[in-house]
Amino acid sequence: MTYARILTPPRAASALLCLTLLSGIWVTHAQEKKRLSIYSSLANFSVSVSDHDGKEYASLPDVLQPLGGSVFSEGGKVKFKLANAAGECEDGKSKCRIGGNSMDLSAKLIVVDGSPLVPLHSLPFVLTGLMDTRFDFHENSRRMFLGNYGNSFKAEAKKSDPPSVVFEFSAPVNPSISTEPGKLRMVFTHDGINSGIEQFKFDAAAIPTASYSEHNGEAEIVINGTRPLMAEFSDGGKTITVKAAPDQAAATPAPPVAAPSEQTMPAPESTPQETGSSSSSSGTQPLFSHGGGGRYLVVIDASHGGDELGATLSDKLSEKEITLSLARRLRNELQARGIPTMMVRDNDATIPVDDRAATANAARPTLYIAVHAGSMGNGIRVYTSVLSGSENTERYPGAGVKVKAGFLPWETAQAGSVQNSRTIALSLTEQLNQSKIRASWSPAPVRPLNNIASAAIALEIAPPDAKKDADFLSNANYQQSVAIGVATAVLNARGRLEESR
Repeated sequence: MTYARILTPPRAASALLCLTLLSGIWVTHAQEKKRLSIYSSLANFSVSVSDHDGKEYASLPDVLQPLGGSVFSEGGKVKFKLANAAGECEDGKSKCRIGGNSMDLSAKLIVVDGSPLVPLHSLPFVLTGLMDTRFDFHENSRRMFLGNYGNSFKAEAKKSDPPSVVFEFSAPVNPSISTEPGKLRMVFTHDGINSGIEQFKFDAAAIPTASYSEHNGEAEIVINGTRPLMAEFSDGGKTITVKAAPDQAAATPAPPVAAPSEQTMPAPESTPQETGSSSSSSGTQPLFSHGGGGRYLVVIDASHGGDELGATLSDKLSEKEITLSLARRLRNELQARGIPTMMVRDNDATIPVDDRAATANAARPTLYIAVHAGSMGNGIRVYTSVLSGSENTERYPGAGVKVKAGFLPWETAQAGSVQNSRTIALSLTEQLNQSKIRASWSPAPVRPLNNIASAAIALEIAPPDAKKDADFLSNANYQQSVAIGVATAVLNARGRLEESR
């Protein structure tokens, strides 16, 4: 199969150049949007933090509503309720009455664009005044633990081949994982992990140390290795095993991939994060290769994000949250099976559909998987393009795909890969049904499947049965079982997809 150069719409092409490489390192603090993360038995969530008069503030409605509270204005006063307690403050005043008691805030309450803001330093006192519970506030890193909530963990080196370090958590976790030469990073935003230990030393030459730190509403564990590292999830997300790659000292390095001339699409200045590949210790693996064959790569696209919430699954849940969580779990399961992956979106970013397709096509993947979520029906619906594979490519002039001589149009870039897409779709539905997860397959006009020049499918995840509502989509065990089923099917279809490239 000859790889195509995708000529993207101008908007997509320019957006490609603006994508930031997600290599797991903290973004420069000056560019970060401040946020506060709150962890409790009721909900784990993050809210924006803003600066006013040299102090940090958080929106009171944004904090109370996920906890089941409410905020309203009456007679020039800000009133709020949570559980069986109520509070009342005045705009521009620091004195409040909360839970029947008077309280002086560290700074005045202010109303900005109709939203009451409270000083961050006083927020835990406001909450505990309403909830009558203890708190643990890490103010420098803006992480707040309410009640006895907290996800502790321990780390232990295992004398195994290859060497490994096992992290055991008291509750399931779903971190963002990235790799770079000599390091594997796990960033926890919505998982309330907490540790009194900042440095870990292991009796393992390949994985000697790890560190724990907190910053801007997140916790991070960095594992240091003398070889490339990979992470594997088990026990429903409560255990993460970090393994060193086999010793490559005696291995013969793969020959470099020669880039062709005019058919090569210039690499963007920055591209989405790619993980799990069998890269060399220098970390200089090319993002894609040309010609027949090429390395196996799966691109995962968590739909929606940023300003685009997707479907409203419940009062507390939007589609963009579920798709990102599932995409990360799928990435981890594929990596654990030795399959290189690349995430189109690994944060809460707004990415237009055309830009998603352009990003995927630039990576020259073997398989593209779009992840969606819905509340209608049950189980997993697998979709492929509605193209038959025999479309007249001259019907769509303009931007398209260049293959040797002539162009394939942007709107029918999938035409040459429809059969491969159906192959993986059928394999996937069979695997999921064998795993007791209801699954079906059908063609559907789901964007951007028609614009993808490789095997491409879209997954729509719904609750497993009629007894479960949409909130069950956030269940860690259900997400993990879906990720395992999909990753197993992708692994089983690998041989057929590689032969067709």
